[in-house]
Amino acid sequence: MKKFEFRLKTVQRLKEQKVEEIVRKVQLQESQLRKEQSYLKDLHQNKTDLRVERLEYQRRLQWKMVEHSMAFEVGLDNRIAAQEVVIQDCYTRLKELREEQVEALKEQRVYDKLEEKARKEYKKERNHFEQKFLDDLTSMRTGETRG
Repeated sequence: MKKFEFRLKTVQRLKEQKVEEIVRKVQLQESQLRKEQSYLKDLHQNKTDLRVERLEYQRRLQWKMVEHSMAFEVGLDNRIAAQEVVIQDCYTRLKELREEQVEALKEQRVYDKLEEKARKEYKKERNHFEQKFLDDLTSMRTGETRG
């Protein structure tokens, strides 16, 4: 009897490669999200530092610097708002990729189950073939001893 061969092995490998590719994309997107979150954190820290500096300018009565500081804070607020949109986009993309990953894993599991089922069927056939062979061998030996 010939050796077991899963006839959908090529498709199964393609599904595995798809899962691996999506896992890489998810990892890259997670990395990008962390980077963007870090940048947002830096912007918030800059805003906090700016407010501390402005208090110092006010204490020294440097009103021109207070005005510049307030204008700079408005610009920081705009950058913070824009960065929050970027982070939301990254998060949305990450969520989509994770959904794709779940679907790809489901597809891969289907082919794994099909292979398992085919392997069980092969073992069943092989056992049947071996039993028939042993029965034939036994009947041949029994015929030799009688004759």
